[in-house]
Amino acid sequence: IHPVNTWVGAIVGAIPPLMGWCAAASQYSTTNTSLTDPASIWAESQELLFTQQATGGWLLAALLFAWQFPHFFALSHAVRKEYAGAGYRMLTSTNIPMAARVSLRYSVAMFPICAGLSYYDVTDPAFLLTSSVINGWMLKEAVRFWRLNGEKGSAKALFWASVWQLPIVLVLGMVHKK
Repeated sequence: IHPVNTWVGAIVGAIPPLMGWCAAASQYSTTNTSLTDPASIWAESQELLFTQQATGGWLLAALLFAWQFPHFFALSHAVRKEYAGAGYRMLTSTNIPMAARVSLRYSVAMFPICAGLSYYDVTDPAFLLTSSVINGWMLKEAVRFWRLNGEKGSAKALFWASVWQLPIVLVLGMVHKK
């Protein structure tokens, strides 16, 4: 019913890597906190979720969150009229220039997110350089998508850049992990 649906979906899409990080790092509650005391549960959750060890999980979640905008807006651009005809208020069917700006903004965000992975010692410093190459490709296509409002094949090019960007960045993260 509202274009904010993409942001809600991006949050949902960002949760699995955070869950995986918590499981792989054994970050889960192990104390005997009473399930009837919400304040104790929240305090313990804060201790687990906001630690140096949890930073990598949050950065991976941020990566997935940010990736979804250039990917989905490029994908939905081709079927924007069908979305509108079905009554779905997608940003690509209500405001293409804004969808293009959002795609561009989140493509730029990939650089500091990847820098954070190196800064917080999840990956080695070389990851920043190698990830910047593929992030640069997606950014180039996002700039084109923004300038052309999705026309002249720019939406399709951004879509394919996003399809390749995410798995390559994740593989690079594994190759460069500390």
